[in-house]
Amino acid sequence: MKLKDLNIFSKKNELNMIVTEKGKLTLFTLFIPILIEMLLKNLMGTVSVFIMSRISDDAVASIGVASQVLTMFVQFYTVIGIGATVVINQNLGAKRRKRASETAEAAIYLSFFIGSLIGILITIFAEPVIRIMQLEERLIPDAVIYLQITVGLSAFQAVMSSAMAISRAYGNTVYPVIVSLIMNAFNAVGSYFVVFCSSNLPLSKVAGIAIVRIISEMIACLLMLVLLKRAFPQICLKNIRSFKLQIVKDILQIGIPNGIMTISYSTSQTVSTAILTALGTVAVSAKIYVTNIVLYSYLVSSSLGQANALMVGRLVGQQEYEKAYRMTMRNLFVTLFINAVFASSLAMMRLTLLGFFTEDAKILGLGAGVMIIDIFVELGRGANNTFENALTASGDTRFPMIISICSTWGISIIFSYVLGVKLGLGLRGCWIAFALDEILRGFIQMERWKSGIWKRKSLIKSSN
Repeated sequence: MKLKDLNIFSKKNELNMIVTEKGKLTLFTLFIPILIEMLLKNLMGTVSVFIMSRISDDAVASIGVASQVLTMFVQFYTVIGIGATVVINQNLGAKRRKRASETAEAAIYLSFFIGSLIGILITIFAEPVIRIMQLEERLIPDAVIYLQITVGLSAFQAVMSSAMAISRAYGNTVYPVIVSLIMNAFNAVGSYFVVFCSSNLPLSKVAGIAIVRIISEMIACLLMLVLLKRAFPQICLKNIRSFKLQIVKDILQIGIPNGIMTISYSTSQTVSTAILTALGTVAVSAKIYVTNIVLYSYLVSSSLGQANALMVGRLVGQQEYEKAYRMTMRNLFVTLFINAVFASSLAMMRLTLLGFFTEDAKILGLGAGVMIIDIFVELGRGANNTFENALTASGDTRFPMIISICSTWGISIIFSYVLGVKLGLGLRGCWIAFALDEILRGFIQMERWKSGIWKRKSLIKSSN
């Protein structure tokens, strides 16, 4: 790494940008819109829960449990978007524009098909799924109706997710932000009306909240498709012949390992919370509060990783491997610096931030100590997000998946139990285990990136 490579503002530094037909793409012109979009997506569920909390804790519990199931399917839908992004980027980099547009078209059809199939199955089996979550009997009817509506009609969410990913792959990160803003505004206003301004609706307020969410997603989906067609007229959604098995295979080849990795990590977090129950409610509560605060460090790191990956995909398609390598190594330093500053800032304000959630002195003391340790977690996470996304963008997907599963369960979970429970370090021990997991994964994936094996994984060489 040369010293001049670290200059992130110089127009003469080739690592600061890639040139496309639509203009120049830089790390920060991609990063800022992606971050805003991720914040808005997280905000949508929070708004619904907050508004319902003004009415009933039972309703919040019903929506909360059903939302956990909904979140799982939303994460599954991103599998198609992630796969499509990589395939489109590499084809655009190789100037195979027709193949790129065919991939976009196939991704939309695939999203609608999978979203519709899942919707039908969940509509039929919603109650057994909710009962698996061990929800109290009196709360089950509301949770079932919420799940049937939100997942039953989630084909719109699936298509919207893919359309946004396609827009980003083509270099337009602004449209997803605009659509997310409109969707959030409609959801917030509609939810408020359902709960506070409509006493004569022929349905429960939980069902009303769910319907508002679906209508918001439907409007956002249609708007995103219109904007996508307007910005990229080469994408023809009437072209059913673009649904080629080889393209679907390429999309899933990238997306499925990433989806497995995401589900594995989410599951491990649930297990770690279960481990903490042995330490008492103070530890569990502290973890929930700290996690909600440091989530924003994660969003910053993840957005930077996605921005870097969009550029890496284009460069791999162009077979500019050396520039992709140097750009990722340079962007690693940028990510680590931003993560360190952000996490340290949160740590310095830890008592104030935790005070928004609780006044319990034990929770405040425990959470404050954990947020110091979290600085190291975020540094490791920064390396992970940089290299996981870069390796995925290059087509090297199985290695990050295997390393993530092995480290998450072999380090994070096992050491959480050993350090937190057996050695009596409590929540601090668990957070040390999280830091070891993130740092180890980041180091291993950095070595993978340095090895150059990813250069042989490009889809362009294997696609017909």
